[in-house]
Parts: sequence; C-alpha cells; structure tokens
Amino acid sequence: MTADHEFFIHGQGGARTIYGKYVGMDSWGSGKKIVPVTERYARRLVREHLPEKYHEIFGNDPYYEIKDGSGEAIEVGTWEQIADAWRATKADPCEKRRLTLWEEQEDGSHRLRDEAVGEGYEEYTKEELKDYFALDLYGSGWRADDREELQYQYNFSDWEVETLCEILEDIEENED
Repeated sequence: MTADHEFFIHGQGGARTIYGKYVGMDSWGSGKKIVPVTERYARRLVREHLPEKYHEIFGNDPYYEIKDGSGEAIEVGTWEQIADAWRATKADPCEKRRLTLWEEQEDGSHRLRDEAVGEGYEEYTKEELKDYFALDLYGSGWRADDREELQYQYNFSDWEVETLCEILEDIEENED
C-alpha cells in the first residue's frame, strides 16, 4: 500500500509465469512486476490470505458490500463510502432485481443487513433451484450446513437458501 492508500501487488516468477519477460533470441527469463489493484481487490486478497492483518491495514470500520442478484459485489467499502449508493438503491430499486447490503463481521463472516427489491422481482422456484443450482453446488463441495456462506456467495434470498439447503440435504441423504 502506498502512502496515498493506493494498493498494488509485487510479484515475481519464472519464465513461464505472468511475470516472465522476453530476454531476446526467442528466450524468456524470470521477472517481476508491480501491478496496481483496486481497494476492493486488495481487501479480498488480505481477507483471504492475511486475515490477521485486515483491520491493521483497513482499520476497524466494518466493511460493506452491495451485491446484485448474481452475488457480484457492485459497491464495496466502509459505510461512509457506500452509504449514499445504498440510500439511492433503496429509494429507487432496479426493476425486477434484488440488491442486498452485506456487513463483514469481525470473524470474517458476513451478515445480511438490508435488501432493495425492485417491482416485478421473482425468486427462483424450487424446481429452478434444483435444476440450475443444486447438483452443481453439491458437486463443487457445497453442503446443506453451508447455509450462511451459500447465501453470501450467491446472494440467495432467505427462502431460496432454505429451499436449496433442503434440496442439498436430500442429495446428501440419497448419496449414502
């Protein structure tokens, strides 16, 4: 992190890595690079690889995310940084969409704080959850007891995640 609170990754690697560099005569050698990254990406990397340093680097203010229906974070930061965006979202939610506000907890888990549901939004049906998600999630290692993390990762509504966990439980029982 720079003094101006900009983030970067310093990496190095051999000839066959993204850090490799051309040294002439059709030859490649090892190299190193400094790559700027967004604060959002830096937060994710630190949370995943250096969780004990997270609050030291980013402070004690809770970290918030506004997620779209696919679970993709569209706004990330402290409450001060994203409050205006969330208020605007709540005041005029997108038609047929559900956006959620998540707060990071001290243990690294996330808690659903609020949601903005646009007119015409429809939750997945049980059949859609079964057909589109359940087997793929099960095959990827997700289980019924992963409820909170499933909801956070995929931004399912309470009903959707409950129903999906019931389906995953059925799959688990039938596997035995």
